Order: sequence, then C-alpha cells, then structure tokens
Amino acid sequence: MSTYGSTSDRRAYDAVVIGGGHNGLVAAAYLARAGLKVVVLERRHVLGGAAVTEEVFPGFRFSVASYVVSLLRPEIVRELELPRHGLEILPLDGTFTPLEDDYLWRVNDHGRTVRELRRWSPSDAEAYEDYGRLMLEMARFVKPILSMTPPDPGRFHPREWLPVARLAREFKNLPSEQQAVLIQLMTMSAADFLDQWFETDPLKATMSASGVIGTFQGIRSPGTAYVLLHHYMGEIDGVLRAWGIPRGGTGAISNSIADAARSLGAEIRTEAPVAQLLTRGDEVTGVIDWSEAAQGDALYDLAILTLGHEDRLGDVVAGYGADVDLDVGHGDEFGDFGLDGVLAVVTADAGDEVGASSHDRCCLYATVSGMARTVWFTSCPEAGRWAW
Repeated sequence: MSTYGSTSDRRAYDAVVIGGGHNGLVAAAYLARAGLKVVVLERRHVLGGAAVTEEVFPGFRFSVASYVVSLLRPEIVRELELPRHGLEILPLDGTFTPLEDDYLWRVNDHGRTVRELRRWSPSDAEAYEDYGRLMLEMARFVKPILSMTPPDPGRFHPREWLPVARLAREFKNLPSEQQAVLIQLMTMSAADFLDQWFETDPLKATMSASGVIGTFQGIRSPGTAYVLLHHYMGEIDGVLRAWGIPRGGTGAISNSIADAARSLGAEIRTEAPVAQLLTRGDEVTGVIDWSEAAQGDALYDLAILTLGHEDRLGDVVAGYGADVDLDVGHGDEFGDFGLDGVLAVVTADAGDEVGASSHDRCCLYATVSGMARTVWFTSCPEAGRWAW
C-alpha cells in the first residue's frame, strides 16, 4: 500500500489491513505508531484469528485454537505497552501425562522434574539435563532469526542478504557438535531426534507432541524436530524457556494488541469481509467491503466508487442478474465530489436517489433504500473539494 498525501483535509487510508488476526493487529499498531492512517477489516465478529477466546457453551469461554503463549516477541509487548492494555500472562506450571496405572509430571521446578524422571529412568534423568543445555545453546543461535527480515529471493540486493551472510558466518564458528545437532534439528523428525536421547516412552511421547504443534504433521515427519527447539526459545517477562496462559484466554492477547492499535489511531472494523482489491498497475488503491450484502443479493453493490476504472464495471455488477438498469455517472453529475471518474451503479427497482454524505475517509458512502455501502481507498485524486 502506498501513502498518498491529499491536499484536502480529508485523506485516504495509508494502509488497509485485511484480517484482524494477531499478526494483522500488530502490523496495524506499528503502522499507526509510525503516523500512518490505518484501517483493519476483519470478516468475523471477533478479533484474533487463531488467538481468540469464544463462548463455546453458555457461560464458558475457551481458547478455541492457540492456547498458550511464549513466542510473542518481548519487544512487541514492550513497545506497544500491552500490559497497560490488559495483557496478563500466568505462568504455565508444566505438563502432566496420565497413564493407565501411573503418570509422568514435569514441572517448572527443575530439581523435581529430574527426580520424577529418575523414577522412570536414571539415564534419562541425566540425559535430560544435557539435552536441555544443548537445546538452550541451539535456541540462542536460532532465536535472532525470528527478528530478521528475509531477503526477497526474486531479486538480488546485497544489503538484504547481509544478515544471511552474518548467520552463515556464525554457523561456521559453532563447535562441530552443535553444527551437527542444528542440521539434525532442521531435517529429522521429532521422534527420531528424541530416540537419540531418551529411552522412556512416556517421556518421548510427551516431548514429541511438542514437535507437531501447529504443523499438521506426525511425530515421524521430517523437520518436526525443529519445532522442539521452539520450546526453548520462548520467553515470558524475560525468563527464557517460560510458557504461560493469558488471563482471559489467548483472545486477551489479540484484544490487548487491538486496544494498543486503537490508542495509536488505528481504526478496526469487524464483520467487514473483503471481496475485491482495486488495483492500478502493480499498486493496490483500495478494497471493497461487502459487510452488508452478498454477491447475488438484489441490493448488492448499489453504489460503487472505482476512481476512474470504468473497465471494472462488469465486475462491479456481477451478481445482479439480467434484470437491472445501470445509471453510470461521471465527475460532478452526482454533486461536487471533487473526484475524477466516479462510477455510481444503481438498481432499477427502487428509484431511490443515491445520496452521498460527508465521511471522514476517502470513500463513497451511499445509501439506497436504507442500505449503506462503503468502499475503502488508500489513495484519492489530489485536487478537488469535499462538498458531500
């Protein structure tokens, strides 16, 4: 999305973020923090995407997808002041694996966990400490990659590849044992990697599960060993390897980010599905929000602003059917919009006038038979008055 500076006191959105998941909300917050005018359009009635809390049964709220937090970047928490916006993380005490006539319980207390493992296997208890130290070293090497901007493989700009070159140099300086382990983590399955370290099936089963979270793969799938490493890269309040549960469910994370974004000036709209992007060349100039109608509805797209793209008229009226008349107006035929190439599309049956009203964004807000339609734009013609 390109920034457009209008000479009018009304301005376009500098960016339209499609989707109000936690990543989209973070992007919107940082764009707003940089001084841009941002709107977030979320299809659902609730924000968060996979980081969402919903009332599945009356009176009971659940984290319906993501359920723990650890890899939320600490700089995001700090720079967006998420605790001030309601974020509170409760420490996750550990994991409990029930068995037919026994159990395996790993807790945050390292000594208690080692004693529990020794009850199953003295060699596993000893290996667990070595495993933890080695994985922590691997995490220290890999963790900075999370903050790197990956280079564009479709073009070659030496500056973009400098971080990759530094990473290769750091890998070369690792001890040969750690180089071998890192290659294993990137290529092996979680189960095969753990087989090299432990003999107790309940322990390997519990830890293997950590290697397939969010992957849609099995514990024998190559590459899942790397996901094990993620559990040593987590951080809560500066404590490495710490995991937690947000008070209020994972939706509380998204809500705190959304609140931070709003405080920085971002606008967030729910129940606003986006059906079409408007482009000019390789530039996205806007999106169409069909939050109040669906394709095929007789009232679908009663009025539309395309900023001079008359060739899009066929796309605009798709879904009307054959029994429709189009009234296409240009420029100031619908009033002094101060815009070039306005297209207005009106259904035949109502005979209502398309009335445009003042709006605090660069879009046409038209009402026909009480139904509103809005089109959001990231750029507007520079000249003209806004006598709507």
